[in-house]
Amino acid sequence: MDRNMLEKYKRIFKENIPKAPAYWISPVGKILPIMDDEKHIDQIIKNPKAFYLTIEEIQKIYDKHHEELGSEGKAREEIIKNLIFDGWVRIRHYTKQDMFTVNLNRLNKKNKNYLYQWAQGMEKNGLKYSQVNIDLPNQVISYSIDDLSKDVLFNESMDSEDILQVVESVFEL
Repeated sequence: MDRNMLEKYKRIFKENIPKAPAYWISPVGKILPIMDDEKHIDQIIKNPKAFYLTIEEIQKIYDKHHEELGSEGKAREEIIKNLIFDGWVRIRHYTKQDMFTVNLNRLNKKNKNYLYQWAQGMEKNGLKYSQVNIDLPNQVISYSIDDLSKDVLFNESMDSEDILQVVESVFEL
């Protein structure tokens, strides 16, 4: 691939949110698609520094719960809940039900902006009528991608600092 094509590809990738089975959105609005059979916890363990963690901190939590590193038990749940509490957004698509689950700590203006932009990207990917369950600490609210992309969460204009930026790897978080 020549240099111009590579630059064009990178620009398109940065501007469009690719269809993926899962995503992480960082507290500063960088969205990382998680492709194939990879899990959210895999990204954390492979690249703890990107999530402001160390592998020792992660291992300590797994040890506390007497679980193997990378397993899908209470340790994973604790790690992901801590990240969500710190402002990370976790998104998972369940293909059979055509439903997304979005885990976040609060539905503030910044997170509404991120969900609005993410929904617009999913709509471009042909997922207009997929259900989205927004899982907050004290409630779950449900909308469709179409609802979210039409500003159902708010009727404000977006702030320029609340713009999602797609990244290709955790090293860009």
